[in-house]
Amino acid sequence: MSQRTHKPQQAASADAGTATGTAKQTSTGTSAAVATLRAAEAVRGPFPVIGLGASAGGLIALRAFLEHMPASSGMAFVVIQHLSSDFESITDALLARWTAIPIETARKHFCMIPSPSLQQHEWAAHGTCGWDSPEAYFDQSARMWNALNKPDLEAIPARRLTAGAIRDAFVAANPGCPRDGIFIATTDGWFREARLCYSKDYRAMRCPRGLGASDHERLKLAPRGVVSGGVSGSESGRAQTAG
Repeated sequence: MSQRTHKPQQAASADAGTATGTAKQTSTGTSAAVATLRAAEAVRGPFPVIGLGASAGGLIALRAFLEHMPASSGMAFVVIQHLSSDFESITDALLARWTAIPIETARKHFCMIPSPSLQQHEWAAHGTCGWDSPEAYFDQSARMWNALNKPDLEAIPARRLTAGAIRDAFVAANPGCPRDGIFIATTDGWFREARLCYSKDYRAMRCPRGLGASDHERLKLAPRGVVSGGVSGSESGRAQTAG
C-alpha cells in the first residue's frame, strides 16, 4: 500500500499537481494551499496554478474541461464561479461527478497525502486494481497510516543524517518492522520519503525492489512544515504493499 500509507505498492513523490474542484476563501484553506505549493516547489520546482472563472451557467463548459484534462497534467486548477451571495453553492458536489476522486475524499485525506495529483496517482496506479472505490482505498490507507509511528527525524543530528539513520529511526519507532522493508527515496540529496513495504495481507515484509538510498548516503532534511513525500520533513513515512 502506499502512504504516501495507502494500500498501494509504490507511491509517487510529493508534487502538488492536478487539483480539480472549487475553492472556498478561508484562512485555513489558504494556508494549506500555500504550504502545499511551497512544498511542491521545494521538491520538484514551480508548477502552474490555473484559475477557471465561470458564471452560474458555466457548468457544461467546466464538465467538458474536466472530462478531457488528463490526471497527470502537473497543474492545479482553482474553479471560481460567479453566484449570488445568498445562493448556497453545490458546485463541488457537481464537479465531483467528473473527477477521478470525489472532492470530499481528497479533502478528508489531505493531511495524509497533501497533493491532489499524488492522490490521483495513488488511486489510478494502486487503488483501482483492488478496491471498489477511492473512499474504500483511502480509508484502508488511513488505517495503515495511523498505525505507523512516525519518528521525529529532526532529532537526528545533521552530521549523522543518513539513509541508514532514517531506517534505524523507523525500526526503533515500530518494533517488528524489518529494516530491509524500508525504502528511502531521495531527490538531489534531499530526503523525500520512506516507503514501508507490506504484503497483500498487510504484514511488514522485505522490499522486493531494493531499498533505494544506501545506508551511508548523507541526506538533507527539509525544515518542519515543508512537505516531502506526503508529510512534513521531520516525519515522512509511507506504506506500500507488494504485488
